[in-house]
Parts: sequence; C-alpha cells; structure tokens
Amino acid sequence: MASDFHASRKMQADTVFIDQHGPDASIERVGDGWAVDPRGRVGIRPQQEELIVPRGQQ
Repeated sequence: MASDFHASRKMQADTVFIDQHGPDASIERVGDGWAVDPRGRVGIRPQQEELIVPRGQQ
C-alpha cells in the first residue's frame, strides 16, 4: 500500500524525536517558525484526577 510506504521512516523519526525531547514533547507553531515544547500541548491535556484518601488512611 502507498500509505505504508514511509511507515518505518516515520516510526524511526518519532523514536528519535522522543529520545531527544521526551515522550510529552510537541512541536508548536510560533511566529514564523516552529519550536519544541517539552511539556507538550499543555492546554489540551486532561486534568489529573485529585487523589482522595479515605479517613483513617491519611
């Protein structure tokens, strides 16, 4: 299939990017260029659930 033609190259590029910048990193458009944000797209991340500890187990 034509869609799989570059799949291994894309996977290798993703692996290198993650190794260099971390698993949460993203590429963001800034002005007339691009920048890597190691925190990822913070605005679209789900909120972490608050840990609720039952009384007596604190």
